Amino acid sequence: MNKDGNLIYDNPQFPTCFESSINIHEIKSGVRFSPNPLTEVSELEVLNNAVVYNSLRITDVSGRTVREMPVSNNRVRIYKAGLKNGLYFYSLSSKTQVLRGKFVV
Repeated sequence: MNKDGNLIYDNPQFPTCFESSINIHEIKSGVRFSPNPLTEVSELEVLNNAVVYNSLRITDVSGRTVREMPVSNNRVRIYKAGLKNGLYFYSLSSKTQVLRGKFVV
């Protein structure tokens, strides 16, 4: 765990791997992504409606943005069309907060 409270996995046998971390706050984020892995369509839902999230950004493991879309009523459907199999990261944004997580296609 680093000084920011992130769990860090480092494998010296794979020196070309990039550093990856999971923030402890992501685990308790109150976001439901179902089903995960995404098959044809999944729904991402914020379980705590105290904050209204209005946009979603999806990035691949290289950090490239592959999709951006609006969020309505703290829910959004994500369709597989155009997403290759692999690991993706999402960022849900409001005016004051960002929730992050990951999913598999």
